[in-house]
Amino acid sequence: MQYSQRFALVLALVGALLLSVSACATKPEAKRPGDPQALQYNLNNFHLDLRWGRWEQAALYVADGYRQSFLGRYEELGDDFKIVDLNIKSITIEVEMAEVDVEQESYKMPSMVVATVRYIEVWKTVGDSWQLFERTERDEYRKAKQEKAKQDAAVKEAAVKEAALQESLEKESADEETTRP
Repeated sequence: MQYSQRFALVLALVGALLLSVSACATKPEAKRPGDPQALQYNLNNFHLDLRWGRWEQAALYVADGYRQSFLGRYEELGDDFKIVDLNIKSITIEVEMAEVDVEQESYKMPSMVVATVRYIEVWKTVGDSWQLFERTERDEYRKAKQEKAKQDAAVKEAAVKEAALQESLEKESADEETTRP
């Protein structure tokens, strides 16, 4: 093979490699809002980027309002932090929102002791794309969800009491009007 042919072959291979890398840098879009296949696609790519420590690439799947916090979290962990594996344990989809239970195995060098942590990821559709809005340790997420449920129940109970009090006052007022001469 002549030098010019080898050069052309190398140039073609480099060009193909650059095209494939730039194609990976684009953010995929769902075919329709709430599309479960698009969610699965985004989950797979997001977790693959996390697995290989490609935080900036993974951030393409993160909602704008959460992106800086997400990136800051991994910057704090530093280059010594490595994710060994990510396993989806369950996915619950409700209309245009999904809760994904993920088991993550990771370590921080030089220790090399693998820690397993469960996370709940909250994904929502924005336009025609699934985006990550929250990634919280499972126990913290459940605790926050229970607190919110308690607060919601307290607000509902207060509203019921307020309505009953209002009804009672209106009844008393009506009774007084009927008993007046």
